[in-house]
Amino acid sequence: MQKTENKIYKIIIADDHQLFREGIKKLIYNKPNLEVSGEASDGKELIDLLRNTACDLILLDLSMPNINGLAALDIIKKKYPSLKIIIVTMYHENGFFDQTIEKGADGFMLKTQMFSKLTEAVEIIMNGGHYYDALSINHDLDDEKMDNKILQNNINYFNNTFERDVTSAIKDNEFNVYYQPILSTSTNKITGVEALMRWYKNGQILSPQDFIERIEKTKQIIEIGKVILEKSLTQVKKWHDMGYSNLSVSVNFSSVQFQSPHIVKNIKDALERTNLCPKKLRIEITETLAMQNLNFTKKILGELRNLGVTILLDDFGCGHSSLRYLQHFPVHGLKIDRSFIESIDTNEVNRSLTEGIITIAKQLKLKTVAEGVENEKQLKVIKDKKCEEYQGFYFSKPLSAEEFETMLTEA
Repeated sequence: MQKTENKIYKIIIADDHQLFREGIKKLIYNKPNLEVSGEASDGKELIDLLRNTACDLILLDLSMPNINGLAALDIIKKKYPSLKIIIVTMYHENGFFDQTIEKGADGFMLKTQMFSKLTEAVEIIMNGGHYYDALSINHDLDDEKMDNKILQNNINYFNNTFERDVTSAIKDNEFNVYYQPILSTSTNKITGVEALMRWYKNGQILSPQDFIERIEKTKQIIEIGKVILEKSLTQVKKWHDMGYSNLSVSVNFSSVQFQSPHIVKNIKDALERTNLCPKKLRIEITETLAMQNLNFTKKILGELRNLGVTILLDDFGCGHSSLRYLQHFPVHGLKIDRSFIESIDTNEVNRSLTEGIITIAKQLKLKTVAEGVENEKQLKVIKDKKCEEYQGFYFSKPLSAEEFETMLTEA
């Protein structure tokens, strides 16, 4: 097949994982005949983008939010029949390959193959052909071992590159903290903040959903977590010194962090270095994490409580714990999962369950915090049910330290 000479192909990357988009952009940057003309994080954004963005080809993630990859493919091919589309997916999913072909996809690839085969695929497709990655569609037993070896090589390449990026990011101070206000339901005054990790990468801000699973898998979350804890405590101590000494700071700990051998020492050392009052630090662990190893959990939580810190069970209500275990955990409070709060004003079952959690918490003398409050009706319900604190977009999205400080001083 004869190639088109000196043609630059404009590509839109449509994927809800910022980290993947960044990886593809980095790859394309080094290809003289490829250019990124736009990117979208969900199907609706992609369709809106096409109205005013030049494009020859779309890399379209199969699992897109709002409008998924299959639906977006169908819409785009009907409206822009000459536009080329490669469907990309992390794993082979039975049945989807045939559906994408029926809807007119020009290619189908595993994400892990794109780093070695993207240029080849684009050239073939833009010259009138189709590219269906063998790893995505081949189920022959004889080829399976070879396919798995190729797949593993590409996964290893991607993982190694990612680990190097994270190591550099730690060294270059790219991991920072945003703060979401926590308020009293009785006074509507700010009582604290939840510290939320952000990655400042190449001029963009990545939220944890783009990379958290990978840094947990590589265990780099332990080192990053120490950085986030230190920054959070240092910042809140600064606000205390400005006169806002009532503020607490909630810091999340993952399973990997919680099970690391020096977790208690790391927290104790950070408190001593920053000189923050221990009771102003709230350690949040998920209900699911707490139930993984009951004896170990009780031991570590007991040691943390002896430091004087406050301990909350996060995402309470969505795990598998028995309420009878609550009296055995040395915790100070519960954060009611947002899945209950999002429909608490319209769903009688969720409203009753939330009321039950609050009632039991009060009987056990535990504080309750509602997550994900997004409108006035939800706030009214949790106030009526005597939940003590809340956080959510109704009052404020997560803010940079500078933005939150401005909020404090203008209040």
